[in-house]
Amino acid sequence: MSLLVAAGIAAVVCAGCGKGYRSAQASNPADAAAAAIDQYDSNNDGALDANELEASLALADALSRIDSNSDGKLAVDEIEARLRQYASLSEFIAGEVSVTRNGQPVEAAEVTFTPEPFMGDGLPVYQGTTGNAGTTSMLTDPPTPGVAVGFYRVTIKTSDGEEIQRGVEIADDSPTSTRIGLEI
Repeated sequence: MSLLVAAGIAAVVCAGCGKGYRSAQASNPADAAAAAIDQYDSNNDGALDANELEASLALADALSRIDSNSDGKLAVDEIEARLRQYASLSEFIAGEVSVTRNGQPVEAAEVTFTPEPFMGDGLPVYQGTTGNAGTTSMLTDPPTPGVAVGFYRVTIKTSDGEEIQRGVEIADDSPTSTRIGLEI
């Protein structure tokens, strides 16, 4: 086979390279942690306290896994350390989301997982609509083998037009990573 033909085959085979999914592990942990502090540290003390964490429900969801000195705040080094842990975790977590109200399944709720802005650009948004059991899988286009590890803003829109905000961290060591329960 000539070099020209081999190069042509390689070009055809790789035509779709780089157009697939991207996991949160591709983000720069130091930059992402600094961006989180820049975005949410309204009192400029270099850490996120309980009031500031209300603006990032995903970081609030993971407080116990990130707050290494147990002071109830998240500093840039703690967030960076958590993001660095992602390198040793699965890139994607397959699981199910359950939406309930007063313990009862919520049917036809549109659920959207949007990566927190500090996670970086180009990360997929995941969506699903609950069935009569109140559960859904989260999907994106192009398809991924699950939800990328990371921090997500969760928007739940019910069939009667109500919109509820939550936050979640998706990671192997999150207690709810494969079955996320959202009570509205």
